[in-house]
Amino acid sequence: MLLPYPEFGGGTENYIPIGNNKYNALWLDLTKRMSHGLDFDINFDWSKTMQKTQFLNAQDPAPSWFLSPYDTPAEVKFSGVWNLPYGPGREFGQQAGPVMTRLLGGWSASPTWQWQAGFPVPFPFNVAPTGASVKTAHQSVNHWFNTCTITNPNTTPVTTTGCLVDSTPSWVVLQTNQLDTWSPYMPNLRGPNAFQAAIVLSKAIKLKETIKTHEASFAADSVFFKIGRGTG
Repeated sequence: MLLPYPEFGGGTENYIPIGNNKYNALWLDLTKRMSHGLDFDINFDWSKTMQKTQFLNAQDPAPSWFLSPYDTPAEVKFSGVWNLPYGPGREFGQQAGPVMTRLLGGWSASPTWQWQAGFPVPFPFNVAPTGASVKTAHQSVNHWFNTCTITNPNTTPVTTTGCLVDSTPSWVVLQTNQLDTWSPYMPNLRGPNAFQAAIVLSKAIKLKETIKTHEASFAADSVFFKIGRGTG
């Protein structure tokens, strides 16, 4: 009786602002300026992203809170800058001529490193959880996800499919008119972690007093150009 517009076989309502997102996090950051032109920054993010943007069942009176598909509970970032010690105001080459200063001065190296936990895996279609672990009892490269499913709970013994030796059923096929009461995404099973690292070599060149700097940054797979103009 809660089903909206029961006189229609189905319908979609668009542009109704009833959804919400919620993000909670603990963020730690460490910045250290060292000698010889070396600075670095490390930060850690421990978070949880929830959303209330869809109905689990067509007759639900309101959207339900559940884990966001973009939730990444942990993230670590490292970045640093090393101003190479050559040129005016640095350890070496302070008395170098203008040609050598322009060629060898103003260089800096910036390494970055980032690790991020994977996104939650979507819930399997047309099944309900039994409460057993979603991982197999004896994991292998070819079978790490527990596919043991009860296809008919009314038989003795129950009828199952996709079960290995010593497997406990993690899923049971949805029964007629059974309502969803669980999150569409599994918080205890996630996709691959993301990892990336790069190092950028930059050079700043001071042309004259009215033009502040020209800066070119070179990475392993791309080239970035930045131009700044200002009063000197």
